[in-house]
Amino acid sequence: MISLSNTNRLWVHDLLQDMAEDIICDGKDEKPWKRLMLWDFENINHVFSSNVGDEAIEVESIFLDISKGNEINITPEIFRRMPNLKLLKFYTNSSIKQSRTRMIDGLDYLPTLRYLRWDAYNCKSLPSQFCMTSLVELNLSHSSIETAWNGSQDLANLRILNLTSCNHLTEFPDLSKATNLETLKLSHCDNLVEIPESSLRPLNKLVHLKLRDCKKLRNLPNNINLKSLRFLHLDGCSSLEEFPFISETVEKLLLNETTIQFVPPSIERLSRLSRLKELRLSGCKRLMNLPQHQEPDLSH
Repeated sequence: MISLSNTNRLWVHDLLQDMAEDIICDGKDEKPWKRLMLWDFENINHVFSSNVGDEAIEVESIFLDISKGNEINITPEIFRRMPNLKLLKFYTNSSIKQSRTRMIDGLDYLPTLRYLRWDAYNCKSLPSQFCMTSLVELNLSHSSIETAWNGSQDLANLRILNLTSCNHLTEFPDLSKATNLETLKLSHCDNLVEIPESSLRPLNKLVHLKLRDCKKLRNLPNNINLKSLRFLHLDGCSSLEEFPFISETVEKLLLNETTIQFVPPSIERLSRLSRLKELRLSGCKRLMNLPQHQEPDLSH
């Protein structure tokens, strides 16, 4: 009835899901805003477009497929009525990349929000007053943001940041206080040019760094010696000419289709990267040297 996929996704049988929905809806069909969870488009649209006063105070989770139904306008007052909201997911599983949810303001009324996914978010940045203290995962993929947020934010609880395919993103987010970040996804950010060293230096718990197909990315910090980093994806970064010093913990390194000319000392001798399991350099047409495999010293 419940299984875990190869990608660590939890799958629940339809019957079990229907049973859970029936339990949540029990006795609350006429007043969906009194439920802990909202997922039906019509119910969400009704709650967002009606004056339900403080009766939505119990809502903790909202799941909305933005590829269905008509456009929904979101005003500040909507979230003001939901002080206990912990999970907000506006998603699409279709090819539609233009959001049908129009954000006016109001995220600053969600101090307990732990999970935020908003595909095709239509603003240039998150509101300046948005409290990110409780956030564990933030996903704004395919959005219109130019900068994720302004200034330094308290991101001590943030574990996952996904800004994949944010084509207007020009400024790398300030992650100086995201000391517990484990996964950072910035692939297909076509206008991202550089990543400042000050933003990566504090990320000693970072395991996954994905920058695939950032076509304009030219500069990386000279040193990405992050002690927990295991997966580094730079494949398709066709403007990247130099590669930095990296940590010995890296297991998977993708550099194919880049314009690097020289393999740096950090990977020139593969014996230094004792945990490396996969290295891709295909399509690196300017590459002038290859990593050397050095036999381990068994004299001791």
